[in-house]
Amino acid sequence: MMRRAWACLPALLLLTGCAGLDPAAAYRAAARNLTFRLEAVRPRLEVAFPLERSALVLAVDLGVQNPSGLRLAARSLGAAIHLESGGEGFPLGQVGFPSGVVLEAASTRTVRAEVRLPYAEIRRAWKVLEAVALRGAAGTWKLEGRATLDLLGIPFDLPLRTSLHSGPTTP
Repeated sequence: MMRRAWACLPALLLLTGCAGLDPAAAYRAAARNLTFRLEAVRPRLEVAFPLERSALVLAVDLGVQNPSGLRLAARSLGAAIHLESGGEGFPLGQVGFPSGVVLEAASTRTVRAEVRLPYAEIRRAWKVLEAVALRGAAGTWKLEGRATLDLLGIPFDLPLRTSLHSGPTTP
């Protein structure tokens, strides 16, 4: 009797497919279809005396689109922020969205965070930061990191990559 049950297993797998045995497969597929879009980077200069106490604060808006029919929850989003201008790239720091985001089916949400860049850390990139962030010169802001989703209680990591061009466009 037990042999017949085991003999039926291959037929059952062929009829239902392996995805039927893994309920998280649909969630993983939906998570892979998430799209991230850097919507805005708003710089704000906080001048203090002595100058070493000054900082550049970047308010970052990240759009997350869930085109699937499933509700997804991102536990956390985190990325390194870079600025590219004139053929040079400058790593600026880490931006985190620690509270994550709940994404309803077929929805788009915007999450916001701030990155505080102390004067001591931005001195080497000051000319480019000042030109792009404060005077509107051409540059590209980039986020590269990871998004961790909660799929039926199991963490699932996705790459988070997006960029935003600012300033005048080149012909």
